[in-house]
Amino acid sequence: MPARAVDCERLAMRLRKVLLASGAALGLVAIGQAAYLQYTYESPPECEGPRVGTALGERAHLFVEKLEMLKAQDIHDFRMRTQELQRSTRQRMEGLLSEARSRLVAMNPHHHSSASAVFRSASDTDRTWTQHPTDRVVLLIGDSLVTGVGCCCDDEALKQACEGPALARGLAKSLAEQLHEPLQWHALGLTGGGVRELEEHILPCLDELSASVRQRVCAVVIVCGVNDWKRAWRFWEKKRIDPAEFGKGLESLICGVRAKLGLHDVHIFLPAVQAGVYFAPRFPFILRKVLSYVSRIWDDEKRDVSRTMKNVTYIEAGLENYQDMDRDEHVKYYSKMDGIHPNSAGYERWAEYIATKMVESRTLAI
Repeated sequence: MPARAVDCERLAMRLRKVLLASGAALGLVAIGQAAYLQYTYESPPECEGPRVGTALGERAHLFVEKLEMLKAQDIHDFRMRTQELQRSTRQRMEGLLSEARSRLVAMNPHHHSSASAVFRSASDTDRTWTQHPTDRVVLLIGDSLVTGVGCCCDDEALKQACEGPALARGLAKSLAEQLHEPLQWHALGLTGGGVRELEEHILPCLDELSASVRQRVCAVVIVCGVNDWKRAWRFWEKKRIDPAEFGKGLESLICGVRAKLGLHDVHIFLPAVQAGVYFAPRFPFILRKVLSYVSRIWDDEKRDVSRTMKNVTYIEAGLENYQDMDRDEHVKYYSKMDGIHPNSAGYERWAEYIATKMVESRTLAI
């Protein structure tokens, strides 16, 4: 073998050793950072507020506000007309009663009829504005991203006024805007839950939904995966599962949801969660890269499930939508308490992206 070829082979071997050593070193650094994060991490509380609501969309809100103004004016006019009608009717009835009494007395002077009042004053009434139940329901099932962890904890005023999990509210609002119809949302979440825990604890909750609500579900959004890959490297965890087991668990969860709803063709959406991990300010650079890669592996299982099951759509992470931001811009979309979960603005931005992809998939019949 020529000397030059031998030198090239030795150089290649050295480079491989260097790369292996570098990879091992980076892995150890990432493990150390992850261990420190786990030791110091404190999760924000879940959001307060209802787990069900109706989104009308901005245009519909303006319409309702205008309608409420018209209704108030209409009620005022109605009351005025009713009062005027009462006065004129009472005067007319009193005149008729007086005339009737006079005729009765003239016909039979000995009969003193104590004619009872035949007029009962009409009470003021309001027409009650009733909102008709919406025809369509969007159901969200998932982990802490569905329970709204982090969305209201940065602002006390926002916390007090919280109307439920931000992702569910934002998703329904954006869909209502794009579909031009009101939508009802339901959020069924389990903080810290993996795909197996969701199947065990959330599926029974579907029995509590009324038959009317279950029949009107037009889409189910399942948000999961983070808690599953977090446990994968913890050898002492009994609940840890590998990517393949996660995919099987997701298929089982989807089948269970459809069976509980009684809608075997209801469309399921599986959003990727890699973007939230990739830009989380709490993760150091090396750990962020490693966790982003791991998260993508679990997200790929969602893609595979969407390819093998009918009426299941995978929603890409959409990293390109965030690449133009600098680090300071990313920070403003995360909770100040942990720097991992989104805040209200972060949930709303993600909800708009998911809603747009849902509409673009053309699977939501209008």
